[in-house]
Amino acid sequence: MIDAIEMLNTDEETRTTERFNNLKYVIIDDPISSIDDSKIIMMATKLVDIINRADNNLRILIMTHHALFYSVLLNKLKRDNHYVLEPYVLKKIDNYYKLDKQKETPFGYHLMVKEEIEKAIIEKRLQKYHCNLIRSLLEKTATFLGYENWEDCITNKDKSEFINIINIYSHGRLDDLEYKDIPEDQKKIVISFFNKFIEDYNWKKYEADS
Repeated sequence: MIDAIEMLNTDEETRTTERFNNLKYVIIDDPISSIDDSKIIMMATKLVDIINRADNNLRILIMTHHALFYSVLLNKLKRDNHYVLEPYVLKKIDNYYKLDKQKETPFGYHLMVKEEIEKAIIEKRLQKYHCNLIRSLLEKTATFLGYENWEDCITNKDKSEFINIINIYSHGRLDDLEYKDIPEDQKKIVISFFNKFIEDYNWKKYEADS
């Protein structure tokens, strides 16, 4: 699809094919999959350059799970006033998914993940997929702070059991996740270590609506 946008940026007479001449919508699904963090910004910048040269009537939908790519892409596109941007985050609520309009912050994705974990703890509905969210938050924090591994963000000395729990539930197969609950003893460990992580790095604590 990126090649299609590039082709639309050239004159019709010089195009090698006419198949994209009437293209109105482009969907780009996670173009940075398996790319190292060091190349994420370069990829986002290149994509914005391509979009800047595209037909103004073209509608482009970009999907990603990578917070850094999302932030760089959104911030660069915001600098051009002629774009109509509608950023959303897909959130899982119980057994269904909801698209939430994203807040005006470059780290909105990180904050959304943190808030979802804290809400799940408060509402006593912490499940296996929250371990995947915790791992994601730890990975992004480690990258931002310059740590080589997400485990380095955990300051507790006795962290091996917590690491094992996170690794097991963040790499489960789909059929494994059909049973969503976490054993109570493991749940207590996850909550304790997550709260310590929030305290260690002075995150603003989530305040539940009264």
